[in-house]
Amino acid sequence: MSQVLSCRLENFFILRALLLGLQATRIKTRRRNSLELHEE
Repeated sequence: MSQVLSCRLENFFILRALLLGLQATRIKTRRRNSLELHEE
């Protein structure tokens, strides 16, 4: 049981890290787009 729980926890943290990374990249691209729009 403990092995299964630790495996699930690892997968959960990996997924969470990936989601946080995606959100961070989205915010960065949004800032880039807004900067480009302001420059025009």
